[in-house]
Amino acid sequence: MRKLIAEALGIDATKALGLFLTKNDSDTGLRCAVANFSANNGLLTANTLVIDTDQVVIQGQGTINLNSEALDFTLNGHPKKFRLIRVAAPIAITGQLGAPKIGIKPGKAPLQAAAAVALAVVATPAAAVLPFIDPGLAHNADCAGLLTQARAEGAPVKTSALNAAAKAGAAKH
Repeated sequence: MRKLIAEALGIDATKALGLFLTKNDSDTGLRCAVANFSANNGLLTANTLVIDTDQVVIQGQGTINLNSEALDFTLNGHPKKFRLIRVAAPIAITGQLGAPKIGIKPGKAPLQAAAAVALAVVATPAAAVLPFIDPGLAHNADCAGLLTQARAEGAPVKTSALNAAAKAGAAKH
């Protein structure tokens, strides 16, 4: 996965802009990606949607309507490292299967902006950055557990992916 995409999903404005401006297209490590859907009358609903990279854990929810070919997903990135300017806004994937649209939902961004204005007025203009600081407390996803759960629910799971996740989990302990 490209670092720019991972940082943008975590809405790390400073890091994503820096990667974009320097045309940095380096990759970030992908620990695991798990998508488990249930189907009912042509509507696929994400039961589990997790992408774990070195930079960010992405969790999502949403649906794919196979009858109308409509997409409706929301992805939330949770940084694993300190971020100076992070906008709390989820990524939206909507539109049709053949022409998806990617955008940003407001999420908590208006609250962040309001808090920034209030701090700038009440305290000091420099304090306006405080609502945008993210300590980066997200942890690695339990890849082995997610893959085991998906397999138990009948999802096809590649054995190599399960073994890699198990090794990653074991190395962590």
